[in-house]
Amino acid sequence: MSTDTTEVDTYLKVIAGVRIAYGVASFAAPAVAIALVGVKSTEDSRQTNYFLGSRDIALGIHALVAIRNGTQRDAVLVNQLCEVVDSVIAAQDIARRGRVTAAGAFAVVFNVSQHAAWIRSRLLLKG
Repeated sequence: MSTDTTEVDTYLKVIAGVRIAYGVASFAAPAVAIALVGVKSTEDSRQTNYFLGSRDIALGIHALVAIRNGTQRDAVLVNQLCEVVDSVIAAQDIARRGRVTAAGAFAVVFNVSQHAAWIRSRLLLKG
């Protein structure tokens, strides 16, 4: 019995587009990409953003390839693991600062929405 992956494919395509766009922006316009999440543009923040941008480009491409190859489960798992790590980093940042910054709030909202999409995807793929 095959599983209909249409909804999962949609999630993967959307997040792939977001990840690739952010990744390209992190290289083409690093100050803009950094400003989108409310972080001050410094040499360190730009360098970190380059790493995150390259990761996001790779994840986006992987998701698109997974759709073509029928390996959506792998793409969902990899993306969900990245969201878990990103959530831990956001929580550590909030704890360290003792308050929620605009960047922290953005990260939490984005991560929660992505966790929901990946959990939904995993349930659909169990089919």
